[in-house]
Amino acid sequence: MNESRRLARIAFFGKVLFGRIVFLILFFFLFYSIGIFYLPYSGDGSHIAFLAEEGWAVTMHSPLTAVAHRAAYLILRPFEPKYTAEWYIAAAVNAVMKPMRTMSIGAHPALDAFLSCGAYAESMAQLAKSTHWGWYTTSASSALAGSIALQVLFAIRRHPLFLIANIFTGSFMVFAGEVENYAWINLFLLLTFLYVEKYLLGQARLWPGALCFFIAALFHGLALFYLPPLIWIMTKKKDYRPYEFLLPFLFYIGGYLLLNTALPHEGININIGRLVPWFKINRKGQHFTFFTWIHLYVKTYFHLCASYFGILPAEWPLLFYFRRMIDGDFKRYLLFCSAIGLFWHTLWHPDLGWIDWDLFSQIYIPLHLLLGLLLSEQAEDWRRAGKRRDNA
Repeated sequence: MNESRRLARIAFFGKVLFGRIVFLILFFFLFYSIGIFYLPYSGDGSHIAFLAEEGWAVTMHSPLTAVAHRAAYLILRPFEPKYTAEWYIAAAVNAVMKPMRTMSIGAHPALDAFLSCGAYAESMAQLAKSTHWGWYTTSASSALAGSIALQVLFAIRRHPLFLIANIFTGSFMVFAGEVENYAWINLFLLLTFLYVEKYLLGQARLWPGALCFFIAALFHGLALFYLPPLIWIMTKKKDYRPYEFLLPFLFYIGGYLLLNTALPHEGININIGRLVPWFKINRKGQHFTFFTWIHLYVKTYFHLCASYFGILPAEWPLLFYFRRMIDGDFKRYLLFCSAIGLFWHTLWHPDLGWIDWDLFSQIYIPLHLLLGLLLSEQAEDWRRAGKRRDNA
């Protein structure tokens, strides 16, 4: 009896594992195909693709992402096709001509500079996409993170409205094979949110969530903005153990120092110069000051890009409408993360111009999770109310 039960359990877990692997492979190829063949590219991926292809150098603010992209390139390098010289020349001509057509818009000098920065990066991205295998392997790296992220969303909730509220958004497009540094950090933030909820429900200890959070920070330092909500939620349970937070934190410190000392590194340090200047431009790469209409225009554009379907910025009005349903520590934790995200989104300066939309779209990850929970719960309330009316 015990032997048959053990065999049945093994068969069950084998079936589940097989199904998840099939799921992972199918959506990996789907996201990769969407990113490479169907979506118009609107980001800055040329330098990231070159970095993946040319060596083990890491960027200081996202060291683990650089390692992941480099590993993807090395694994997939045997499949690199042999391009012709004619393709190289055509790609180079196209890369040079596009910024000439889009550089000047005749509006405002600061806005011209802001958009031309993006136009130049876009042209370099086209050249990299046409001539470098690193472009495609980096896209595959992001697509793999996206296929895992889908399974994490399923693990949080499987309600159709919850999934729609998180997948059909501009912020989710970084998972669709985008050649950038944000898919892996967003994946590990999703894992953090999953394990935080399990921690609050008593289904897991704190350390898995804390470990996922600090791994996210190794993929990109942007994650550290969400440290205050994690510390706050850690203390919501009286039996929390501080070492479950401290050990992952030490892992992060050691990992960051190791990656940035053992491997060649480049990039910018995160300092106060990265913020939007209040009244006067202080350094090269800053395009506007805080109290200008260009700042408002640019940040509104970023909100639009990250919104539902990339065109419907309904998130904040919906959050206000459902504000009375934000009960329980997990929802308040997601609200805290969303507020922190809005804060840094407003203050941070987009040095790369309009193509920095993907960096700023990250704030919508916790917000879409929260709205997905609220929408799915509201739908269930309406369904139950409808059944009661039918039975009355």
